[in-house]
Amino acid sequence: MLLRRVLADVPATGGVHELNVLPELVLLVAERAVLVELGGDRTGADHQWRRALELSLRWRRTARAAGEPSHELRSTAAEALAWQRLGDHDAASAAADGAGLLSAAREGALTGRVEGVMARLHLAGAARYRGDLATAGARLDEALVETHRTEPGVWAYAVLAERAGLDAQQRAAAAGAGPQEQLAPRTDRWRDLARLLLTRTAAGSRSLVSEVEALRLARRAARARDAAARDVLTDALTGVANRRGLDEALAEADRAGEAVSACFVDLDRFKAVNDHHSHEVGDEVLRRVAAVLVEVVRTGHAGTPGDLVARYGGDEFVVLARGGADLCGQARRVVEAVAAHPWPEVAEGLAVTVSVGVTGPVPAAQVLARSDAAMLAAKRLGRGRAVVGPAA
Repeated sequence: MLLRRVLADVPATGGVHELNVLPELVLLVAERAVLVELGGDRTGADHQWRRALELSLRWRRTARAAGEPSHELRSTAAEALAWQRLGDHDAASAAADGAGLLSAAREGALTGRVEGVMARLHLAGAARYRGDLATAGARLDEALVETHRTEPGVWAYAVLAERAGLDAQQRAAAAGAGPQEQLAPRTDRWRDLARLLLTRTAAGSRSLVSEVEALRLARRAARARDAAARDVLTDALTGVANRRGLDEALAEADRAGEAVSACFVDLDRFKAVNDHHSHEVGDEVLRRVAAVLVEVVRTGHAGTPGDLVARYGGDEFVVLARGGADLCGQARRVVEAVAAHPWPEVAEGLAVTVSVGVTGPVPAAQVLARSDAAMLAAKRLGRGRAVVGPAA
């Protein structure tokens, strides 16, 4: 359930890719598999390794499609180890050979990564399966060194457990014992293993950290997607919705067959503000008018979820509401609040008024034209007022 939730949180748009999350998920599940193995639960370990295999295959496919060879190599290390732990040595070798895992490990391509430990564990297992115990030992020694470059944790336990088993197999072979007569690992040589295994529950904290990190990455990706969407739909100067945001809200209402109402707000003689003061003053006026509109909407009728304040363009704003909100009273409050604002704080002698046209509820496709016509009527009547247009 956790893995499905995390992957479902990864956005498919906004430039965010599954490669942000899949590596952490693979390592999380593989660590759990190793912990279950160390506990002696073979059935439980196989279940975890199958999950790790499924995720590593998905990781490799995603990396290949994205043209990310580094990710493809890392995913193959996890895939090969999972196949091997599940007993399919042919599939493990095919995956490793296809990706050149041995040469990559020799060249240090995975140095400093957990996948480097996984690659060497696989290579040691493959050598041991072939009966080449000396090579298996060398690969495990390399794996143990690699754990010191990454995180000791559960992977150090896994390497030491493999080394202990290999040691018993080597001594049995030297003594001429058969497969059923392998000797137990020497406690004097592997006492550190026992000490580490006694504290293996602490390794569970690494799994929890990985789990939290995977969730954090997914949420960060979702926030990045949301922030990108907000940037596209937000007016950079005023912070309210832009024309595209307004158009999307109207299109959504139109698809739903919902009637909407609107206040069309136009600043009176705004060109004179820019000419007599400055464009900087004009920008500040626009920012403050937008803030006044947001405040009026917030306090006027509790700001229903469908309300939207948008900069339509230039010195024009639109307040959009679903259904039959009391925009008549709201429009009057807008006119009064803008006129009463302390504009001399912005520039000496500055005064600002707005003309507002109101219409609705009407079909979304008609609301802008109708409210604009009502706003023009307010202009003709002397500006600084609100005019209500027909609702039908």
